[in-house]
Amino acid sequence: TGEAMLVAYRHMHSVDWVVGGLLPRDEAYASLHRLTVTLVMGGVLLLILILPLTWWWMRRLLTPLDTLKEQVASLQHAPAQLPLRISGAAELQAVAESVSKVFVEREDFAQRLAEREVFFRTLNEDSPFGIFVIEADGHINYINRAAAQLAPPRGERDWVGCHWLDLVHAEERNGLAQSWRESVILNGRFRTDQKSTR
Repeated sequence: TGEAMLVAYRHMHSVDWVVGGLLPRDEAYASLHRLTVTLVMGGVLLLILILPLTWWWMRRLLTPLDTLKEQVASLQHAPAQLPLRISGAAELQAVAESVSKVFVEREDFAQRLAEREVFFRTLNEDSPFGIFVIEADGHINYINRAAAQLAPPRGERDWVGCHWLDLVHAEERNGLAQSWRESVILNGRFRTDQKSTR
């Protein structure tokens, strides 16, 4: 009939026969085809059910992380609400506690630094000695009243940002500039006595 068939033969030695079997191929594979269709349809239905459930579960798991992110972001712009508190995974709570500790230490350090800065400025403002603080590039960061009185008249605030060699008399400026550069390169101490431009 032209229909594809599956054929199997086996020789039976005890009776000296050859036994054969014929089965149409469509009939032979029908049950396998039904099983494949059933598995594919079941998999698609399962996927349709699992995807929303997985999305909901992941959102639930990530909620503490979103909360932590918002709390850390708020620490940069507002007064600290420490320690950070989140409900959820123990690992995230450990991260929150570490971040809280860092911010507490930073605030303590900033407060101590501010107190020392006030002490330093008060001490230097009342000092009879001329004191100025310069950056590595030679620009003045701070100058007290006594140093400003030794400098040419510009006022204390006007000298901030200027190069300290502008305070030195022109006759001594070139030699002093060379010594200063060598000292900065070698990270050494620089000490000098020179004439002021005033």
